[in-house]
Amino acid sequence: MRKGALHMEAQPVVGPALRYGLLLLILATVNQFSVAHESAAEARKDELLRWFSGLEFPDVKGLRFVRFSSETQSLEGTKVTQHSFGFVTQETEETLAVFGLNLDEDECEKGAQLTRWSYPVEMRTAELGQYARSYLMFSDRRVRIKMSDYNIMDFGRISPCTEAVVLSWACERRGLHDLAAKLFARAEVEAREPESLYFARHLPTWGSLERLIERERKKYTKDPTLRQIVERDVSQLRAENLLSDLAFTPPTRPQLLARLEAFQRLFPNSKQAEPLPRTIVLLRQMIEEDKRAAHLRRDAVPFSQLGREEQVAELIFQLRDQRGGTIDTPSCFVFYDDDNSPARQLALHGFDAIPQLIEALGDTRLTRAVGGGDEYVFTDKVLRVGDCAEQILARIAGIRSFAKHTSRGAELMSGDNAARARTAAQTWFDEAKENGELRTLCAGVAKGGRLCEGQAEILVAKHAESALPSLLAGIQARGVSGAADTQWRLVRFVHQTPGDEATAYLTERARNAPSIVDRYVASWGLHQRGRPEGVETMLGLWNGGGLDPPKDQNPGDSFNSFDTSEVIWFLLHCGRVAAVDAVAKRVQRYDVNVIEQAILDVAFRRNTFHGGPDCVPDAAPEAVRDDPAVVREAQVKLLAELLNNKSAIAPSNYGRAGPLERWRGHSRICDFAAAALAWLDADRFQFDIGASEPERDEQIARLKLLR
Repeated sequence: MRKGALHMEAQPVVGPALRYGLLLLILATVNQFSVAHESAAEARKDELLRWFSGLEFPDVKGLRFVRFSSETQSLEGTKVTQHSFGFVTQETEETLAVFGLNLDEDECEKGAQLTRWSYPVEMRTAELGQYARSYLMFSDRRVRIKMSDYNIMDFGRISPCTEAVVLSWACERRGLHDLAAKLFARAEVEAREPESLYFARHLPTWGSLERLIERERKKYTKDPTLRQIVERDVSQLRAENLLSDLAFTPPTRPQLLARLEAFQRLFPNSKQAEPLPRTIVLLRQMIEEDKRAAHLRRDAVPFSQLGREEQVAELIFQLRDQRGGTIDTPSCFVFYDDDNSPARQLALHGFDAIPQLIEALGDTRLTRAVGGGDEYVFTDKVLRVGDCAEQILARIAGIRSFAKHTSRGAELMSGDNAARARTAAQTWFDEAKENGELRTLCAGVAKGGRLCEGQAEILVAKHAESALPSLLAGIQARGVSGAADTQWRLVRFVHQTPGDEATAYLTERARNAPSIVDRYVASWGLHQRGRPEGVETMLGLWNGGGLDPPKDQNPGDSFNSFDTSEVIWFLLHCGRVAAVDAVAKRVQRYDVNVIEQAILDVAFRRNTFHGGPDCVPDAAPEAVRDDPAVVREAQVKLLAELLNNKSAIAPSNYGRAGPLERWRGHSRICDFAAAALAWLDADRFQFDIGASEPERDEQIARLKLLR
């Protein structure tokens, strides 16, 4: 026997039965672990979806799931079909309410065509299960948006893991439990990816994606859970929608209070909810003040009969309804586009308003002015009465600000910041009072530049007889910026000063100023003074070919379209038939954008001139205007001549098309001209811009017979 044989014989022998038993044991253990894992996942899903169901979204269980398709035109002129999906929550004869998968609630208008988000769409019933399966099949976002039938996944403002949770919740409510479980598992995978830390709408324009993700990561002490990410997304979206409504379709203060209380109840742990208790208390106080003010106004004397101090006090109270506009995000500017706003009226009171404005610097009551930016914290975005007071004071003083600006949108005149602004404003006012209002304003205007524009407005409103020398000095000085485009800002106030010297200056500038906008403003000033030289100068510029596009211009190219559009605006609304006829004779030499703007100017008075809303030519004296009925017929003739122009209109023009905005990208010049005719005289001209193109052609043919 060889050495080691005994040892070999002692080794145990594992038979097939024993191996099979071990395999069964392993499989049973794995199955038990799998069942436990699935049970845990199911419990997590049920818990999260129960919480999500309590966020007061519409219950989609019995709602119709639909797909919206829209064919639009890209800026390059190619046709693009887009799809989005949602649930029909309410339908009437005129409207269709839709709850979208991006958690937005939109309203469609019914007409000859269904319109949503201001453009026509086609709607058809879809199948949620098919949509969800397609979503799971194409998990990569870059691939998902290229699917033939689902080429636009309508999310965009929520992170990928929240997308999956929304779909999981919808499937669970519809009884698609297997799909709901798979989508929830997809959400948990997405929550572990870095992309879950940013919103799709925050794609970087100023830095790398990595920097955005790192900025978001610093907000958490550890990696966020799926619940935290979804709660962040939904609370951000709710806050954004609330701010948008406050700025553009202001809710009443009781409605705003109800929405803030609901937000606090639903998202108690969100960043936006932290300051809400104080805001809710303040809002309740404002509601009670509104009730008392409404009661007192019933027996009050008219505003015009109040003394200056009482008028200022009333206007400061009205600042709670002051609107604003965002020029340079994230700031909000209260002197935006409303001539009759409380802020502008207060500024025109000049020094008389300053004591009460300084006192109001610490007023934290909410206004309707909302700043921009990407951090949708309600109390950081809404300007307070104190913020508006600071901007008014800065305008009167001709400076940029009395406050220390922050990067949060609102400068928040509260606490130490309000105290510093109050001290700075009082110090300036004490010094200015020694020189007097007139001397202070004259000195500020004479320096020139953009910051003196507010002082110039006050100067001509209260001391017009003494304003001209300072205005001319400011125009010559151009301010510290040295920019030529600041000159017209003061030129537009010259016509409000009396005397022949102002008329002579405007005449010279209208004929010889270096820029078109300077000549436009000077001509407008002459027209306001009842002088014919204003219209004559603009007609000479238009008929002389100085604004004509170059002969070698490619079709669709824009040449000097801004200056051209402003001159067209003047000629169409100066009240002279010869001016309107001149536009009709030459306007089709220009690109589509210029022609389109001429149509909008005739029908909807969409003045785009950045000189301010007071630059309205047809406010001139009757002595320099023709019979309005004859002028209107000349405008109708101009529109009728455009009925043969079938040039396509691009899909975007920064929202300047008024009632026709929804039809951009689907219409031609002839369609807009026909719609403008119907807008001017619905009894005489009938046209449905929402009809199909062949039907529109038939309607246009009938309109031509009426010429």
